Amino acid sequence: MPFDGFTVRAIARELNAALSGARIDKIAQPDADTLVISARGGVNRRLLATCAAACPRVCLTDTARENPAAAPLFLMVARKQIGGGRIVSVGQRGFDRVIEIRVESRDEFGEPRRRVLVAEMMGKHSNVILTDGAGIILDALRRVPASVSGFRQVLPGLPLGLPPGGRLDPTALSAEQFAEAARGGLKTAFEGISPVMAEEIAARAGGDETRMAGIFAELIREADSGAAYIYRDGGRAVDFACVTIRNYSLYEAERVSGPSEAAERFYAVKDAAYRQAQRAADIKRLVKSAADKCRKKLDAIDKALAESEGRGKYRAYGELLTAYAHMAAPGAESLAVQDWNGGGEVVIPVDPELGAVGTANKYFKRYGKDKRAAVVSAERRERALMELRYLESVADETERAETYGELTEIRAELAAAGYVRNRSPKKAPKIKPSGPRRFERGGFTILVGRNNAQNDAITKAAAPGDIWLHAKDIPGSHTIIRAEGRAVPDGVIEYAASLAAYYSSADKSALCAVDHTARRHVKKPPASPPGFVTYTRQKTIFALPEP
Repeated sequence: MPFDGFTVRAIARELNAALSGARIDKIAQPDADTLVISARGGVNRRLLATCAAACPRVCLTDTARENPAAAPLFLMVARKQIGGGRIVSVGQRGFDRVIEIRVESRDEFGEPRRRVLVAEMMGKHSNVILTDGAGIILDALRRVPASVSGFRQVLPGLPLGLPPGGRLDPTALSAEQFAEAARGGLKTAFEGISPVMAEEIAARAGGDETRMAGIFAELIREADSGAAYIYRDGGRAVDFACVTIRNYSLYEAERVSGPSEAAERFYAVKDAAYRQAQRAADIKRLVKSAADKCRKKLDAIDKALAESEGRGKYRAYGELLTAYAHMAAPGAESLAVQDWNGGGEVVIPVDPELGAVGTANKYFKRYGKDKRAAVVSAERRERALMELRYLESVADETERAETYGELTEIRAELAAAGYVRNRSPKKAPKIKPSGPRRFERGGFTILVGRNNAQNDAITKAAAPGDIWLHAKDIPGSHTIIRAEGRAVPDGVIEYAASLAAYYSSADKSALCAVDHTARRHVKKPPASPPGFVTYTRQKTIFALPEP
């Protein structure tokens, strides 16, 4: 039920009490869907407005969020239009899921002007829109052109029309009008009434439409009181509301200080999961794009190598022409000779202007050029294959990342490798390393890297006699058994092999081949990408992927 008409009404009243008269001090846009406004009044407050489809909301927040290095366009517009302005009021539009924040600021000439920040909380159609005093759109977090929506465009310069729907505002109706409209269904008749609240009103009224207006009024009074609850099922938050929901009688109702606290606490887990999914998706798109370019490069190299496979014939042509030059008539365009390699008679094209000897030298040069090109192409192919293996390993790491911090480390690794533009060193946030996964078995410590940078680090730090493991021929984590001078039992190696299999792209397979060898036999080639090694003297065992 989050952010239906009742919740929006309660939030708007809370924000109006907390922010009216406050001066906008800072405006930040930590991600594409979120705006954070810091306001100075009697108490400094921070306002969050997000149109993320999974968790759209407007509320007060105490959580600081990381900002991008470069200010997005909407942020620059917002800073210019309402930065330093005074918040006049915060209100709800009718009973809909829309909050309007009215701001009074001054233009570059010092003249006063009115601006309205409109937050629409409507699932995948949510948006945060900045308009002028006449309702003309200045910009929006999500621009909606005609190619996306033929009903309602959200673009700078257009008037901000109402969202589609045409439902009634229940707060503007008499009891008789409410009862008449309710016969068509509460959710379909009225704006801002969610399915949960439609069932609640109907249950309290016993299905009698004539009683529903009174029940609605009772719920409005409760929402206006500042009440807020988080409903839990066995400790898990299942919903929050600014009214008592009798249909949730089987849930535990935890009363909190106000609507903003309820929203922030309820969305904490969902928001973290959403941000993690967004970052993972960004990394996957980036890696896929780089891998696709790498595969195209490999196709071009393979094509060039295939074309140069016949270069040996140019050497043979040159040798045959040199040997049988005396048989070539002046001005002849070809020479038929016996191939001494057992190929029978061969007809060799001859350049009449160069003659047999000159043409032979031309063939030798062509052979040398193609041979050198083949060597270069083979080297380029090896580098491209190494790069593709690296990108595949990053894709695997991204799939297995458990936290937002791990994804941040993976992105930093890609930035260091030159695949993304990183923020300038002065603005780059310090990333606290997550550290490798640690396991214990039979008195031995086992380390498993979370990403390629950690794979390099734990392998480099391992002692020569430690055991190094890796899933065979597929992306996966480096795994180290710290031997500390002791013989490692087979049972410990088998357990570490299960870990190496589980933290690889074969994690869902029935069995996985895992190589293991002493760390002294593992080498990192010069200029190789993170996590890339070669190894020898390995043994292969089959392990069941499990942690």
